[in-house]
Amino acid sequence: MTLIDSKAAFRQRCGELSTASISFFELLAAQNINSFSELAFSCGTPNRPPSDEEFKALSDSVLGGGASAGQIGLLRRLHFEAATLVLSHLKTAVTSETSEGIRKLPFAEKQARYAKVKATISGFLIQGETEPSHALVDKCQIMYDTNSVMWLAPSACTKRELEIQAAPKDNQQVLKIESQTLRVSTEGSKIGDADHSSEIKLQWCWQRRSVALEMCELLSWQISQKWLSTMFAVYASDPPTNFSRVTLAQLIAADKALWTILARDVESVKPNANGDRPLDAAVEKLMCDPRVTMHMLSLPNRAPAASSTITSTERASDGAPSNTGVRPKKKARPGKGNRPTPTPPEELKSCYHQTSDGKPICWAYNLSNGCSLSTTGQPPRCTKGVHMCAFCRRVGHSFQNCKAAPGKKDGH
Repeated sequence: MTLIDSKAAFRQRCGELSTASISFFELLAAQNINSFSELAFSCGTPNRPPSDEEFKALSDSVLGGGASAGQIGLLRRLHFEAATLVLSHLKTAVTSETSEGIRKLPFAEKQARYAKVKATISGFLIQGETEPSHALVDKCQIMYDTNSVMWLAPSACTKRELEIQAAPKDNQQVLKIESQTLRVSTEGSKIGDADHSSEIKLQWCWQRRSVALEMCELLSWQISQKWLSTMFAVYASDPPTNFSRVTLAQLIAADKALWTILARDVESVKPNANGDRPLDAAVEKLMCDPRVTMHMLSLPNRAPAASSTITSTERASDGAPSNTGVRPKKKARPGKGNRPTPTPPEELKSCYHQTSDGKPICWAYNLSNGCSLSTTGQPPRCTKGVHMCAFCRRVGHSFQNCKAAPGKKDGH
């Protein structure tokens, strides 16, 4: 929805021009004129100013006979603004100069939709961490306007507080080539990606997306929360023996697969004549689709790395050379390919020694004394390796406090 078709934006502008004795919005609404586009074509056309007779007929039908010159002047001003906005919108749509700009919802329209959604969704507070940013709402509106499905990653599901706190000094001048002409445009303050590094932060990201989808009438709140509950129920379930827990990365992969299938199978995202939303039935059907659930399956644990040992042909158990008659082979000079694998502590031999992407895990962090080295990055990492649990490979606790490890229930 654009500015020229927004009822909320039209109501706001009419209120600014109204007086104590006259309300332009109520008078125009009585004539079935509820937007700038309807007013622009109610008298003349946007590219042709109405004649005096045509505008007098409109004034008489809206204001009635005997209207003052000031009231007629305000109505003429409102009609002129409506015609100018329609011409500007049509020119932008034809030249395609700013395809992003023409799809941004007016601020008054966003405020009206926020109020409507807050009244519709009962028992859920849309505030702070759960209030979507205007940029996220605009992305959902693009889906509606273009009638095409897009996957909104958790990093794109930003909150309104980040936009409010964005400093004006973040404004950047960007060089753009438009119609074979080099132009310098100033972009507004940019906000960073949404943080989804933990379970609760990822849940907030998806809840903000659900609110934005409800505001744009794409996907109902109930269906969004049903899909969200399905994913986190799998995440919280205990894995089978010798299998690892489902990770947050797997949940994101499942969500991406679901929306990818929606983009291929759903022809229209707009509600039909009965108000039914096509995405509601499609998402509810895909929740149990194998193409989606396969991403949320528990994976088998990797076998622990084998420690390097000296064979019996090289050395007997008492440290003396073997008397088998076979001359032990000469040890190769240590090099990149011949360096022995470090032997893990006895307590961690049954645990993982590397992360899922091959990075070493800090053994000292998982022992009772802990690691005293400073860490950086996310997940935290010291010079010895990543600080994560060596048993379940999750950040936030060590092997000593892992509830999933045998004999470690409740931190004992």
